[in-house]
Amino acid sequence: MKKQINPTIKAHLIRSAFYLLLLLGVCAIPFALAQRNAARQSMAKPAVVSHSGFNSSEPKSALAIAANPDFQGTSLKKEDLTKASEVAEMSNPDPEDTTSQPAETAFAGSASKIQYFLQLPEVTCGAGNIRVEATNSGNNADYATLKDAFDAINLGTHTGVINIGVCGDTTETASAVLNASGVGAANYSLVLITPTGARTISGAIVAGSPLIDLNGADNVTIDGLSSGGNSLTIANTTASATTGTSTIRLINGAQNNTITRCAVLGSSTASTTVAGGNILISTSTGGANSNNAISSNAIGPAGANLPTKGVMSLGSASPNHNTGNLIDNNNVFDFFNATTSVAGIDLQTNTANTTVSNNRIFQTASRTFTSTALKYSGILVSTSGFNQTVTGNTIGFGAANGTGITAISGSTNLFVGLDFTTGNTAAATSVQGNVISGISQDTASTGTGSGSAFRGI
Repeated sequence: MKKQINPTIKAHLIRSAFYLLLLLGVCAIPFALAQRNAARQSMAKPAVVSHSGFNSSEPKSALAIAANPDFQGTSLKKEDLTKASEVAEMSNPDPEDTTSQPAETAFAGSASKIQYFLQLPEVTCGAGNIRVEATNSGNNADYATLKDAFDAINLGTHTGVINIGVCGDTTETASAVLNASGVGAANYSLVLITPTGARTISGAIVAGSPLIDLNGADNVTIDGLSSGGNSLTIANTTASATTGTSTIRLINGAQNNTITRCAVLGSSTASTTVAGGNILISTSTGGANSNNAISSNAIGPAGANLPTKGVMSLGSASPNHNTGNLIDNNNVFDFFNATTSVAGIDLQTNTANTTVSNNRIFQTASRTFTSTALKYSGILVSTSGFNQTVTGNTIGFGAANGTGITAISGSTNLFVGLDFTTGNTAAATSVQGNVISGISQDTASTGTGSGSAFRGI
């Protein structure tokens, strides 16, 4: 006959076991959090310099861009690019502070990319300016330019998850073009580009071309980091009104790409209806340019030659249009041309479902138009654009921190903070919580109502 356990004792035993399991679970939480934080810190670490002649600790000039707003001079010098790159560190929020960047954190595809990047080892810089390492290839290598590195990826030399370290400044003589995975021998799933120290990728690229061309490329992240002495300036110094002149271009179905925490400088002088600008989301013959994020960048002039547009989207007819892209938390500054209408952010033909949020759009010096009836637009949305979301942007002042003024003068100029000419009934455009302030305008225009010289929206 089996001996029965007293029910009271049995209940105490079960309760004690439950409390023990609960205690183990509580003790495990701090350990799990510590592991997660360690993983995040390792993701943010830059490439490590080993056996290299490059000095990642070289001090940058302490002169702020506001002290030299027009980059006076006849040619673009290295120190000019250094001054411009400081805007990203000085004016943008702390990269670790996500409270001012809600849109990007929820952006489609970002979570999966972060998980992959957490698994990447740190790049060990070698003898070249650009170091490429890949998870599915033993052919890690050093290159003189970003174009050389992209060419090797296009040839299948590096495959899988690809980690690119900018270990030294590069001078590009032709566009660095990254093709889509699956085109030719290219075979990659993710590409991450980060700097070691304060680095510059620049070049005077032939008019009508970008410095960096994501040609159908997907899942590429260019992260300038902008902390711990790490920053990345990307500058096309070519001043031209030729269609396609840009610093970074997304074209032919480029999707799920991120450009963040960089100084993106350019001098495209194309009009507001012609493809061009520092960052250009362009046309396509192979699907939509979609789900791309442009966030927390300093977008301004390359030297003394100011661009006419900071960010532009001008796409092809659906289904190859530009859709679902994000332009968030950028400083867009010093875009101007005395003989051409200008716009900080320009959404043109075949652009839909774009979110433009939390950007600061301003001039650091007075601007004077010399031709008649020219328009200064903070954010321009054309008649064929629809279902856009424009929220939380600040247009005006003379700096990202809300000091100073944007001063526009000359002839019969027009100022329109939010320039919405859209008449498309396909879907509504939402405009909420924007600020237009800190503006000084001097004009001979005498229009009234919707033709007034000064219009907030």
